[in-house]
Amino acid sequence: MTDNPVLEFWNNLPQELAYLLAQGFTGRTHLLKVARAALASGDQQLYPVAGSALTTAFSENPLDGVFAEQMLRSPEVSGLLSDETVATLQAVKELWREPRSADHLTRLAGKKDFRRIKEFIARQAATDPENLFWASKAAFFGLVDNDPDFVESLLPPLTGGPADKAQIPLREEIERFRGTPCEPDPLVTQGDPVFGRGWGAMHAGLRLAREGYRDEAALWLMEAFKAMPWNAGLLLRLHDHLGSVDLERSELPGRTAVLLYSWNKKDDLDATLGSLFRAEDDPDLLVLDNGSDDGTATILEQWEYRFDARREGSFTRISLPVNTGAAVARNWLLKEALERGYAFLCYLDDDVDLPADWLRQLGAAVQRYPEASVWGCKVVDHANTAIIQHADHQLEIPENQGTGDPSLFVQTLDAGLFDYMRPCDSVTGCCHLFRAETLRASGGFDIRLSPSQYDDLEHDIRLLKNGGHAVYQGHLTVRHRKRSGMASHSSPQAEGNALGNKFKLQALHPNEELRDLEHIGRQRLLKDLREKAAHLGLMLDVAAR
Repeated sequence: MTDNPVLEFWNNLPQELAYLLAQGFTGRTHLLKVARAALASGDQQLYPVAGSALTTAFSENPLDGVFAEQMLRSPEVSGLLSDETVATLQAVKELWREPRSADHLTRLAGKKDFRRIKEFIARQAATDPENLFWASKAAFFGLVDNDPDFVESLLPPLTGGPADKAQIPLREEIERFRGTPCEPDPLVTQGDPVFGRGWGAMHAGLRLAREGYRDEAALWLMEAFKAMPWNAGLLLRLHDHLGSVDLERSELPGRTAVLLYSWNKKDDLDATLGSLFRAEDDPDLLVLDNGSDDGTATILEQWEYRFDARREGSFTRISLPVNTGAAVARNWLLKEALERGYAFLCYLDDDVDLPADWLRQLGAAVQRYPEASVWGCKVVDHANTAIIQHADHQLEIPENQGTGDPSLFVQTLDAGLFDYMRPCDSVTGCCHLFRAETLRASGGFDIRLSPSQYDDLEHDIRLLKNGGHAVYQGHLTVRHRKRSGMASHSSPQAEGNALGNKFKLQALHPNEELRDLEHIGRQRLLKDLREKAAHLGLMLDVAAR
């Protein structure tokens, strides 16, 4: 037993439920797994966790009639919900009908042409205005396309009925997308009867934190955490907020080089180099032109002059006659960097925008977790920063040869619940930092995964096998011009290459070998979270006095 109720809660959880909760508390697929595990425990004290998972899943898909019907169909599930939640689900179910034209929408969605998708939804909604199907699709595609006005235009008029309450999360999202200053609604934040105690306070706190109102944000986040101590994203965000971890900046303890390669993306490369030039820190820069024929050479000549005019010798340009692929390009840059004796090496993609203090934010992660093998960041879609392309990745090895559930960060839009720092199994190669000696020892990146895709993950897996791990610095957000996940539309060739490399990855590291690494990663994740739960419990105790 302990005098710290936060730590006591996390220490007493069943192991499988503890791991599921440690991953986070967002994403419909994940939240349904949490609810099932809480109910399967047979511990009635954990039923509120199941109920909270279900209402949170509902808040992330509030106009989905199929989901509402599924929730209502099970007496075991509906018995966990408040009368207000059940009434709202019933209203959504009754107002939702799948039309005949749904198949055409599915075909349009496969092409990722958001203009045509939205035009089609708007036309159909005009002929079937009382059907929530179209409002639910408008909400999804409109928010993914960063168009809150479109979403609002297709929300049903408020009538005072129970279905109105299903719009609360969407209207919150619309205001967040617009950047409207947060004005917390006491009726929602003090205990929303539909989406559960703490839901409104959490979103108010997250928005206030993003707007820079630290003291006010802390009060709302603490209020939310009292109601939802099982919400790991909230726990980690509040821990870092109260401890000012999100404000930490630190210079890297050694000479640093940025390694960047590019092929026929001169405009993106130009913007990326401009972002690096405007940054506060001035590391050396090694850029490899991977056989480009689109004018990249001219762009590099111009930037070489500008960087060297500021600090001579800071920019090194390497030109190859053909495109060798990502892994070979990374290894070529690595060989060059190792010969120059750098202490830290940071690989960047050629299509990113960086905040001015990006390197010192990675330095803060190195200072907090010096034992790590690689440090990465949160990467978001350049056109819509609410879409997370990559965050902290944990290995999840399915029992069969399936692909498993999608990563948590691609199941939802970013409300701020991934703004934390912690260890993980892998981080994105879009922006990741290494000690030079780590890369020397690992032998670099596997050229069998050429021309690209999964070579960074494969390298992280080798680091795990050698006892290392990654660290996610979620307070650093990098914008990526290449769309991925729910907003992407890859070419058949790119998709084929990714699928082929995924099979290669499975051959290099079979599932049975990865399960031990998955178990170690789970224990690492839980250890870090319990340490932060203990620390947070102490901070909350001090704040309450």
